[in-house]
Amino acid sequence: MSIRGRRLVPMAAAVLLFGTGLYADTAGMRLDGALSKHTAFVGETIIVTYTFSAPAKSDAVDYRFLPPAWKHVMVRKRREERPEHVGGREIRRYRFALTLLQSGRIVLTPAAVNVAHRVYRKDAWDRWTPRIEWRQVVSEPLAINTVRVAADVQSVGSFTIAAVTDTNITVPNEPVTLTLTVGGSGNIDDIAPFSLTIPRVGVFASDPTVRSRIVSQRYEGNLTQTFRLVAEQSFEIPPFVLRFYDPDLRRVREVQTDPVTITVRGSRGENATGNKEEGMTGIGWGAVTAAWLIGIVFGAFGVWIAMRRKTASVQIKNDSDRARLIVLFRHLDDPEARGYAEALERYLYEGDEAPDEARIDEVIRRLEHPEKK
Repeated sequence: MSIRGRRLVPMAAAVLLFGTGLYADTAGMRLDGALSKHTAFVGETIIVTYTFSAPAKSDAVDYRFLPPAWKHVMVRKRREERPEHVGGREIRRYRFALTLLQSGRIVLTPAAVNVAHRVYRKDAWDRWTPRIEWRQVVSEPLAINTVRVAADVQSVGSFTIAAVTDTNITVPNEPVTLTLTVGGSGNIDDIAPFSLTIPRVGVFASDPTVRSRIVSQRYEGNLTQTFRLVAEQSFEIPPFVLRFYDPDLRRVREVQTDPVTITVRGSRGENATGNKEEGMTGIGWGAVTAAWLIGIVFGAFGVWIAMRRKTASVQIKNDSDRARLIVLFRHLDDPEARGYAEALERYLYEGDEAPDEARIDEVIRRLEHPEKK
């Protein structure tokens, strides 16, 4: 076994075992480990860097890095940098983003690099033949002291949050897309999905996606989650709040988005300009009388229609796909309704195949009128 650059088998022993030959040499090779922090918090993500250096003109033909046996940590990301040549030496760096999982002293066992050499030995006919032999260079173990965060928070790091909509003005049943983005450094992978509930608004939330990277001695990334919002009248999106422990400031911080108002033009209670109507201002009494008479006529017509349709089936009033989607959004806790809502949304806004409308109407009938079988 090789320790910090020494050969696994002394040359003299190799000669006795294998006979005369030219043997691999790992002298001058080193593997060193370094931590971005020696004291950290449980849940914090740190960077450990292993640097392997060897003479640029060594007879090595291949290198294979063997990481430690990770215990009490979670490997978030691994990055192997391109080899560099500095001062007649070849430098290779291996970086790992580790989230610490327990308090106390965490010891990382030695890492190793297996080095392949081309060596030559004489065979039974006294001819020199090439072979590949492996030698190993190992690092020292690394120790991290970890302490628990006093506050009851799951996220440790430094983050920002932002919410952006594709539009602030829409029409009834036309979806608005809200994109929520969390960025910063820390255990961004552990941030729980956000939820959103708005009265009389259908909300469809996607699963969050995380893109992360190792930048020097920091683990950075972005979490993105989208929401589709469908409503028949104007509404306000409340702030999203994120609490986390900042290890640099050693305190709990809270960031939040600003509330966003969505105006639904042409909705009930709003005129054509999007402003709420107040009283009878600007409306002539003649127009009111005409509307009253028209209402009576249509009301009588509706009664006549209802008398003609004496059937046990329930009248489904959702005669458009968008109206069906609105009804389904009110029952997303029902698995079948949620599945059809997703399928109908993909059909309306992504061009997918149309779902079975008859089956959707049956689901709506079951959920909206459970007392009528």
